Amino acid sequence: RRCFSQCQRGRLYQGRMILMGYNAEITKITVNNVEINRVRIGPFKNDDELNRSRTELSKAKISSTIVR
Repeated sequence: RRCFSQCQRGRLYQGRMILMGYNAEITKITVNNVEINRVRIGPFKNDDELNRSRTELSKAKISSTIVR
């Protein structure tokens, strides 16, 4: 998951993740009256798949947070 206040930037990261083979989607949330665009991938079959994906994202300079 990665959060952005600018929708266009979120779409850029969504596109990068799609090119990496992930099914990425953008969801909008509001935090402290600020709209945030969150790019999400998953679900993952198991923790190994999750950890491999986090490693790939890290190598591509994309930070991630686990949401269960």
